[in-house]
Amino acid sequence: MKHLKTLLALLLALMMALGCLSGCSGQTGGETTAPATAPAAAQPQETEAEGNHHVELLRVGLTRANDTFNMTTQGGAFGLMNYNSFCAGLFWERDENGDVQPGAIESYAISDDDRTISITIPENLYWHDGVPVTLDDIQFTFEYGRDVLLSSSLANITEIRREGDRTIHVTFNEKTSAFAFVNGQTTWAKIYPKHIWENVEKPSEYTGADATIGCGPYRFVSVDQDAQISYYEAVDSYWKGELTVDKVSVKTYASAEALVMALKNDEIDAIYNYSGPIASTLFPTIEDDANLDLGISPDPGNYMLMFGYNEAPSNDLAFRQAVSYAMNYDVFGATLYGDYYYTPTRGVIASPNMGYDGSLGELTYNPERAKEILDTAGYLDVDGDGFREDPQGNAMDVLITPQYNTSRQELLARLAAILADNLAKVGIKTTLDEESMTSREAWSARAENGGTYQLYLGYCTSGIASYIGAPMYIVNYTETGWWGTWQDQEYLDAYHAVKAVNNFDDYKAAMRELQRIISEQLPAISFAFGTSSFPYRTDRYEGWINYPGWGVINNKTWYRTVTK
Repeated sequence: MKHLKTLLALLLALMMALGCLSGCSGQTGGETTAPATAPAAAQPQETEAEGNHHVELLRVGLTRANDTFNMTTQGGAFGLMNYNSFCAGLFWERDENGDVQPGAIESYAISDDDRTISITIPENLYWHDGVPVTLDDIQFTFEYGRDVLLSSSLANITEIRREGDRTIHVTFNEKTSAFAFVNGQTTWAKIYPKHIWENVEKPSEYTGADATIGCGPYRFVSVDQDAQISYYEAVDSYWKGELTVDKVSVKTYASAEALVMALKNDEIDAIYNYSGPIASTLFPTIEDDANLDLGISPDPGNYMLMFGYNEAPSNDLAFRQAVSYAMNYDVFGATLYGDYYYTPTRGVIASPNMGYDGSLGELTYNPERAKEILDTAGYLDVDGDGFREDPQGNAMDVLITPQYNTSRQELLARLAAILADNLAKVGIKTTLDEESMTSREAWSARAENGGTYQLYLGYCTSGIASYIGAPMYIVNYTETGWWGTWQDQEYLDAYHAVKAVNNFDDYKAAMRELQRIISEQLPAISFAFGTSSFPYRTDRYEGWINYPGWGVINNKTWYRTVTK
């Protein structure tokens, strides 16, 4: 069995010691520009970069199109960049250790009864059009998110109360833990300007020039749709501290291969793609270049196989156990991560995540054991064609449904092919759900709103992995809005217990219990644990911080990256 190289082992050890990291219509044609910039705020705080040279233009490459410029959506390159406290002012963000910190807000606190979040805003925070950020905007954000954006996470707000000019208290009913809300919404929850959005009834369709206005450290300047590149500039004297990166360009490339070549050719300085690290097959292109770093880090996210609770045979524990032994984890690991992988444990969540329980043991490839379990459970080859019938003697052809994801389509197809080969070797016939791979509508009909899939191949992103993570994808969709089907009461109770905690010690204990149930009932199986790679240049700049599973383009890049 292959194991991780020494580099990965050291990285994982460091991560376990430090903590864990955590998840429209746009202008078209020609060049679009932004409205006027905000006025200067208070003098910047002293930073570690004091005295070093500013980066005049940081060039970022990704594969998401520059086609959607709307603060209320997560679409396009603009939406992707806003996960980094970029143009958007986020309520909360994570540091390199995975700890939650205030974003654009000055501070926050959670009440002892875990029902109320108290948020204090700074005195010198401005929207990019020069209007001050006030409590009107904060209250509007929660109400607009609940009533217009229809965010399920805000549905249980019972009261919004102000205290003075800078503090607001948001209270939820007993169905929502304030602690879980903050940790679950970190990196996603943005502050919206009331004076722009209050009269917009269909926010995702809004294409006004002011749709990009936020209160983050950078403002949108323009986009060249033909060249697929957008431009941004630092806000003058941003209240959080000195911004060492003066301007940023974000360019879209057609593929990861094109991104890597752009990096080698000095067209960009760093690769950023939320939950889209480059494949290990591209490593040789970079490894021998002295000016580039692979940007490898432990990946909190993971690819996983989910079993449909609503369909046979995937709702049969014996069948799930047999599948777990039929899977060749070395082949899956090498396919996903090259040499940088290790065998997954039975609790599904990857080891860098808080609450990970390594005592549950690794999954084991043992096809003979898989055959024994199937035989005992009555899955027999009655007609002698080489494939097993179900316990009732009916022909069995199990559908493999990969997640609909255009950027991962080829990789998911490879995983599906390996899985099909593994299962065929123990007598289980399968068919690839090609329609769901190529049609979002077909995938939605199969996977969403109470899914009818049997074997589902998906991915838990590094951002989602930060809090509850993979188990959230598994639970019945009525609980989360995702595509899970699992309705087992013991599992639901354990999931609700995680959602109800109000401190990290209880969270870790509740997550261990949830993993125990997963290890026994096997509603899902990870294919492998490994690394992510977001390469960057090292010849021109320093001060990069490589966030695990995320890369060097993150919320600290703007304050730490300087010229050599």
